[in-house]
Amino acid sequence: MKKRILSIGIGSMILLAGCGGSSETASEVLEDFYMTANQGKYEEAEKSLSKEIIDSYEAWGFSLKEGMDDTTKDGTIESIKIIEETTENERGEVIFEITYEDGKSEEATVKMYKEDGDWKVGERE
Repeated sequence: MKKRILSIGIGSMILLAGCGGSSETASEVLEDFYMTANQGKYEEAEKSLSKEIIDSYEAWGFSLKEGMDDTTKDGTIESIKIIEETTENERGEVIFEITYEDGKSEEATVKMYKEDGDWKVGERE
């Protein structure tokens, strides 16, 4: 149960490491986050997470790796396709599709937040 909650939370939080430049769109940050985590670069990916998500992980005693291994299916994401991005001021939402190496795919929605001028990955719905 904890792992599932963590997976949902982390997957929702989708961190995007090292891609926090204010010139990046919310969608670019989200895609970078997932692909960076998919490569096992969790510390880098964590830089893309919102403070709220990071605080939640710490409070739950979970690591980003634990949540993202489930979301990336142990690093088997083949592609991320952005379906829709909506942003207004400091908040946004990105609807996207993840396709895995086994050909399966899933659609998800992630909340995005601007922190210090950069888009950060929030909770996944």
